[in-house]
Amino acid sequence: MTENKVINKLRVVFRKIAGVYKLLLILILTLFSCSKSTSSFKINKDTNGIYFHLIAIGDGEKKPNLNSILQLEIELKTLADSAFFNSKNNTRNGLFIDLKKPLIEKYFNSYFLQLSEGDSVTFLSPPTLFFKTFFDTSVPFFCSKDSLIQFNMKLISILNKTQYEAFIQESESEGKTSELKKITDFIALHYPHTTPQPNGIYQLEKKETKNEQVKIGNKITISYQGFYLDEKPLDVQPQKLEFIYGTPDQIIKGLNIVIGTLKKGEFS
Repeated sequence: MTENKVINKLRVVFRKIAGVYKLLLILILTLFSCSKSTSSFKINKDTNGIYFHLIAIGDGEKKPNLNSILQLEIELKTLADSAFFNSKNNTRNGLFIDLKKPLIEKYFNSYFLQLSEGDSVTFLSPPTLFFKTFFDTSVPFFCSKDSLIQFNMKLISILNKTQYEAFIQESESEGKTSELKKITDFIALHYPHTTPQPNGIYQLEKKETKNEQVKIGNKITISYQGFYLDEKPLDVQPQKLEFIYGTPDQIIKGLNIVIGTLKKGEFS
């Protein structure tokens, strides 16, 4: 809908409003159009095959720069609208993106630098680009037939490096205390004779083999299924993931440690 159509529609809806309210409305519309025009809501496709769509404008005025770190709420979905990741469920404070990271700078900075705090956007990306480029892994089976995957993002806050480090330090301190208590309470109730390893990981069970030990640089495939402490599954069925073992930031640290203790065919 063009800007003129929006204004005409509003004139019809608010025709009977007193003059003072009309002036206030015109002022609001003028300020709105100066900050972000309705052309921002168009779906744009870039040369990498990524689609960008601004779906909601927040109340914030602060914009990022190339040194910013963004705090985001993120939801990843298949084209069938099936969510396979939601930061609200899987993280305490959302996800943080450093605009100086080479891949972010190459593929997303032109979009992120347009946003203000509170804005919500949708990206559509080819699965091969998303999984192979950013995670160095094959496309999971649950979206292998999709031509695109969808990730919805909301920009929560914009931080500089000092603010980010202080936030993470405080958050980790609070989170470790809370999470550790939940884990120890769960272990005490369900596995009272299990003690943590020196790295702090509890290994509840293990099926051993005499096969080759996993080594850094091996291309491996794992089958995994996550559960919450109330024993509800994160995934309906086990998932498969293929990657190069030892690649930094590819999987969560604890899982990386456990995989390094296993041999081919072992279950833990």
